[in-house]
Amino acid sequence: MTEFAHCFPFPITYLDPYKINLESSKDLVDWFEAYADTNEKTCIIAHSFGGDLARYLASNMPQMTHLVLLDGGYLDMDQILPLEQEIEETLTYLK
Repeated sequence: MTEFAHCFPFPITYLDPYKINLESSKDLVDWFEAYADTNEKTCIIAHSFGGDLARYLASNMPQMTHLVLLDGGYLDMDQILPLEQEIEETLTYLK
């Protein structure tokens, strides 16, 4: 994360969901409000499980203006589809 953060000329706030105890969506919003500048427009870059957390923040926090998902994960494991079905549905969507 440190090398990645040095690529940007603005402040970076990093949430490690495996070190911060988040038990609810309120915990996530509370963390964001405590560590991010909630008065500024914000861009979230997220990976894997963090993508799910970022999607939640982006849909519930008005200052979120940009969202970049890098290989987003799943909050609901019942939504995981076989790869073949994912590819088929992606192709259908693109058509």
